[in-house]
Amino acid sequence: PSSTSTATEQTKTESTMNNSLIDLLSSGKTQKCTFSYSDENGGTEGTAYINNQNMRADLNITTADKKVSQMSMIRKGDDNYIWGGGFPDGTGLKMTLSAEEFTSDEESKKYFDTSKKANYDCSDWTVDSSLFTPPSNIKFSDLSSMMKGVIKSEAKPSGTTNSTGANCSVCNNLTGDAKTTCMSSLGC
Repeated sequence: PSSTSTATEQTKTESTMNNSLIDLLSSGKTQKCTFSYSDENGGTEGTAYINNQNMRADLNITTADKKVSQMSMIRKGDDNYIWGGGFPDGTGLKMTLSAEEFTSDEESKKYFDTSKKANYDCSDWTVDSSLFTPPSNIKFSDLSSMMKGVIKSEAKPSGTTNSTGANCSVCNNLTGDAKTTCMSSLGC
């Protein structure tokens, strides 16, 4: 009689129910997570890669009228990079936010809400540090620097408009929702 053995491959997968990306990032675990959620405004599905305090999320976002766009986000330390979706090809935004600001910043939530609760299916992964490097073919407008310029210009006498005009011009290379968000955040 011959003996047969059945080998079962086990992966370290855990379903992290009702968590958010910021919760997963705060856990300190190295993990790759897939997720999806939807509401009356549309839905989001994607994959997040987390290592220490670094995170990358590659997303497919569906609007209420069924338009799908792809967007990516990297958080490396306090620097956050967002591109794709409503941004013109080759452009994106950079924002420098502390962990606390990252979870509560209304501006970044317009692109993707990292505190949104969803079901995440997570597993261990071998870290590929290149995933946490912003792409070199994307020109990132630094929203944090723009906001500092706005604060400085608001401190100037009301008759001075050159600084404000220069600040608003940084939004000119954006289109659609990205431009609208940039302009409104600068008070243009």
